[in-house]
Amino acid sequence: MAEIAAPSRTSRPLRGVLFMCIACALFPIMNGIVKLLAVTYEPQQIVWFRIGSHLLLVAAVFMPRMGLGLLRTRRIGTQFVSLVMMLLSTLFLFPRSSTCPSPRRSPSPSCRRSPSCCWPVLGAILMSLWLPFVWKAPIVWTDWALLCSLGVFGALGHYCVAKAMTYASANFVAPFNYTQMIGSVIVGYFMFAEVPDFYTWLGTAVIVGAGLMVSWQGRKPQKS
Repeated sequence: MAEIAAPSRTSRPLRGVLFMCIACALFPIMNGIVKLLAVTYEPQQIVWFRIGSHLLLVAAVFMPRMGLGLLRTRRIGTQFVSLVMMLLSTLFLFPRSSTCPSPRRSPSPSCRRSPSCCWPVLGAILMSLWLPFVWKAPIVWTDWALLCSLGVFGALGHYCVAKAMTYASANFVAPFNYTQMIGSVIVGYFMFAEVPDFYTWLGTAVIVGAGLMVSWQGRKPQKS
């Protein structure tokens, strides 16, 4: 089976910004749903639905066109590191979401060109071994819908991040990742009637300011 070529980058920075902002609108919604579900279900079960529904959606969309090539990768080491980091970040984030909303990290730019869905497959297998010990049958159909929606929001968000980085360089679109903080505030207000206090806004300003400064310094031409 022929290798799947990496997509070529077309310089369309505004389109890249648009895709990044869409991703940053989807991730806070997913995190808000996690916070709702964490009241009833164990984090491991929520993570399993997050990864499993993500895998099913990706397979349904891309496998008819790519076949088993979707599972192939020339960067097995990068895929394994991506798997471990994604599982750890999700496992650490979801329990914390039971007490406060939090932005989700975007995937590493080094993985943006790989069409492989190895990490969802392996992640689903690993979490399936853990699932019997924490499984609780969803009570109502809305819980099923919310659990399955996690993979939809996550998959769409990661797809938008990948698309953003095919239209513009990572250091150009990365600062727009901070729009997740705006989305988190909106989700927290409308879903949980939470309003950040002064120190939260102050900390946010420091983080955003530092990130923008680092990004700006990285785009400055180097003096010979």
